[in-house]
Amino acid sequence: LGYPPHRGHRAAAMSTRLWESDIITYPVETVWALLRELDFSRLTPTAVASSVLTAGAGATEIGSVREVTGRDGSKRSVKLTELSDASYTLSYDVTAADGGGSRSESVVLRRITEGNTTFIEVTADFGAAEATDAQRKAIRSTIASIKTVLSAPPAPAAAGGAGGAA
Repeated sequence: LGYPPHRGHRAAAMSTRLWESDIITYPVETVWALLRELDFSRLTPTAVASSVLTAGAGATEIGSVREVTGRDGSKRSVKLTELSDASYTLSYDVTAADGGGSRSESVVLRRITEGNTTFIEVTADFGAAEATDAQRKAIRSTIASIKTVLSAPPAPAAAGGAGGAA
């Protein structure tokens, strides 16, 4: 038995699905505050050089698009397809700029009342392509990076006031 798609998540016929999960030792509201903007330069700073909003009125607007550039020079487009603050879910489509394929991903956070921690699950559908170990490792690495970012001490506030745009 496979896992059913989440609301708004479209599994393509003959697709390969990866599913990864973990426990994050922070409250769901803290994890959601980091995830909901879908800013990969904040989520995975060691792998992503830039994450620039190119379409949409705001980062959390359905249909907004980010152009993401990896530290290795790879480029991809990420389009937000679902976001729910009520259920702590988001879904997005990723397309590689070099024609290297596309995938749909969903992230779901669930509150764990024991210890006020968060269960995170990430699903990725790879169209008709076969998911590779490298893709599975990349999803695991993203979850690990989120945990690292959350446990890092906060950056000192910039002198002179408000921060700039993402």
